[in-house]
Amino acid sequence: MRQPYLRPVLFMLALVATVTPALGAVTIDPPAGWSALDVSDSPIRLEGAWGAPPTNGFSQNVNFLKQVLPGTSLDAYVALNEKQLNAMDQALVFSLDKREPCGASQMQHVKYVTTFGSRTVAIEQLWLQDGDGTFYVATYTRLVAQPDLPEASASIATICTHLATGTS
Repeated sequence: MRQPYLRPVLFMLALVATVTPALGAVTIDPPAGWSALDVSDSPIRLEGAWGAPPTNGFSQNVNFLKQVLPGTSLDAYVALNEKQLNAMDQALVFSLDKREPCGASQMQHVKYVTTFGSRTVAIEQLWLQDGDGTFYVATYTRLVAQPDLPEASASIATICTHLATGTS
């Protein structure tokens, strides 16, 4: 199913970093009942994206991608993304939540609110470092007026389970 209302969110993610395809060992489990989204015209290469039935013309969604930035630490990755996100939206409300281990890797929880046209969205991400300069980003996006769905947050957290166990 093609989702044109995802284009602003996907465009913003495209500005943050260069993306390369995942090797197949990492994925996320979408929330039950959510549909796979057609992201073939996305400006970035998403490895997977799923959406809830639309409400108020917007589908809450989860997605994930892989980024390779050789020689980059998780601290440098966090600083780079925070700088780029703030440059795109001066009114951005950015919050670094907890950092925790994920197997032998580290995972940074991030939340921010930003505006695309007339829509204000809340974004929750997990930035996961696997090896030197390989990062996986799992994202949950919703309108701030939509309820925060715990199953969507749980969905993006499954990226750690798949990485730690090597399952896809």
